[in-house]
Amino acid sequence: DTILILSINTENQTITISSIMRDSFAYIANPDGEGGTFNKINAAFPFYGVDGLIPAVENNFKIRIDGYALINFALFKAAIDQLGGVTVPVQQYEADYMNSSYPNCSIEVGDAVTLTGDEALAFCRSRYCDSDGDVSRTRRQRQVVMSILQECQSIELSEVDDYITTFLPYLQTSY
Repeated sequence: DTILILSINTENQTITISSIMRDSFAYIANPDGEGGTFNKINAAFPFYGVDGLIPAVENNFKIRIDGYALINFALFKAAIDQLGGVTVPVQQYEADYMNSSYPNCSIEVGDAVTLTGDEALAFCRSRYCDSDGDVSRTRRQRQVVMSILQECQSIELSEVDDYITTFLPYLQTSY
């Protein structure tokens, strides 16, 4: 559903998140070497899994992917709920759309709105309320991921085991 590139610069101690638009038209090679097809980049994963998605991103965007983390919706919501929510800016049109489209949402408007896991998932997945298509959707996704990373900085060492126990069943990674 979402493809984000996370780049960690250890020298400058910065994290940069870039989005790949789900409808980007790309050549997707078959991992077994038997040809390929042109399609939307987000089709690479359901067709060929991670083994097809990573080469599609690398070849079409001319970047090297060192590793991946595959997170499903259950982990996304559980992680946010365990962190006590994420804080992001929410505009009026976004709150109106989510509150009318998602039954578990009661989202307020403001520069620092704390969202539950269900609300954050709705916030990230909403795309039909935007006049700029997928651009605002990917902005929301990056805002939520950055908020998660900021919240993780406050995790106490004694809490790490609880987080690992909660998240590990929902996480697939190359690390």
